[in-house]
Amino acid sequence: MVQVFIPISNQNQNLPFIRGGRWGKKTSALGKSMTSYYNRSDGKSLRRTLRSKINDFEKIIWSKINRNQLGVKFRRQYGVGPYVIDFYCPLIKLAIEIDGDSHGEDDNPKKDIRRQNYIENFAIHFLRYKNEEVRDNLEGVLLDILRDISKHIETGGS
Repeated sequence: MVQVFIPISNQNQNLPFIRGGRWGKKTSALGKSMTSYYNRSDGKSLRRTLRSKINDFEKIIWSKINRNQLGVKFRRQYGVGPYVIDFYCPLIKLAIEIDGDSHGEDDNPKKDIRRQNYIENFAIHFLRYKNEEVRDNLEGVLLDILRDISKHIETGGS
């Protein structure tokens, strides 16, 4: 098992959201509340369903990244606009996707690209892994995630 201590910086100056609006709620540069984009109430039942139907490979990753085990907090099945991310770290705007067999079928790769492009407009960056990578190289996947966390913590979350 890999254990690494990563000092956390509270510098979030590069995030595209500002304080403002009524009651000091966070708002986007466009003046919309963050809940207009993140974890919208109209997607709550979908996110809840996805959390209850987590596959074995997502369970493995979640068991290694939850409860701040990598030095940062992750959320599971996090909504961004009309889409849902498998795992998301708000501090460094990192999305982790575990792609199963269905991602290679029909026009799903095109949908994944369209979905990822939409989410990247929020300055969220992606790490993608196939089920097989998690199964065959879990330590390598975790080291890759740790490297990305370290890199973004050192640069203040950008």
